[in-house]
Amino acid sequence: MKEKIKGLLIGIISGVLIVTTVFAASGVIQKNLEYNNIKITLNGQEIQPKDANGNYVEPFTIDGTTYLPVRAISNALGLNVDWDGNTNTVLLSTTGSNSGQVVYEKGGIKITYTGFTQGDYSKKFKFLVENNSSRAITVQARDESINGFMVSGIMSDDVQPGKKANAELTYYNSTLEENGISIVENLEFSFHIFDEETWDTIDDSPVIKVTP
Repeated sequence: MKEKIKGLLIGIISGVLIVTTVFAASGVIQKNLEYNNIKITLNGQEIQPKDANGNYVEPFTIDGTTYLPVRAISNALGLNVDWDGNTNTVLLSTTGSNSGQVVYEKGGIKITYTGFTQGDYSKKFKFLVENNSSRAITVQARDESINGFMVSGIMSDDVQPGKKANAELTYYNSTLEENGISIVENLEFSFHIFDEETWDTIDDSPVIKVTP
């Protein structure tokens, strides 16, 4: 399959029209590939698309549709990309590079960052809260910023002694768009942890940074 893809991407010369063989879902067809020095920008910054070996890969056009290298675009958008040769499937995921990282551990309370999801209406950072202390706790997020912009999300999770809970820090897309945020590059915040019954502060964590 890799050799087929390489054959599809040969002839990277600006303004040249090439006839090549394309392997379709159920057969083989011939298409014209047109290279016109197509550039890609993200928030005004140019992206240099490269393959897994670091070689430049130029976008091309077929029948008026522009095709972009999936690895370069995925990396720019903060997505992980992989290839399953057994099923011929490109695998994209939003699990961050620091997913599984323990971001807080003190006084019998342990919080692990478990991943990032995004939908039509919101984006969510996920955590596993483990409470091995003797007190019922509430965990909230404070002083949040995304890509350097101060924003307010939703997170307030109660965890009983000796229990675990899956927690989410949620941001509505409309809130992010108001701050000009279309792609989440990083999140900085602090945990505010207090006693669920007395509301006494247990701890305010140092600044924590996670990447989708």
